[in-house]
Amino acid sequence: MNDREGAMLALLQLMSASSGPLGTRNAQRELAKRGRELSESSVSRLLREMDARGWTVPVGTKGRTLAGEGGGARPRRS
Repeated sequence: MNDREGAMLALLQLMSASSGPLGTRNAQRELAKRGRELSESSVSRLLREMDARGWTVPVGTKGRTLAGEGGGARPRRS
């Protein structure tokens, strides 16, 4: 698994554990607490890519949730 895939997997895990939408700033802070130092802009790009893949959906300006409340597609693990 490369760094990008690992970061996306970590974001999916954060969203799965979250009770509501997860925004870029909070996601970046939570990733940093877990040892993944990414800029807010990098996290934002990853979240947009996850939206495009259908894994997450934006919730207005509040952040994102998992597509289908966790029932959506997930990245394959190699």
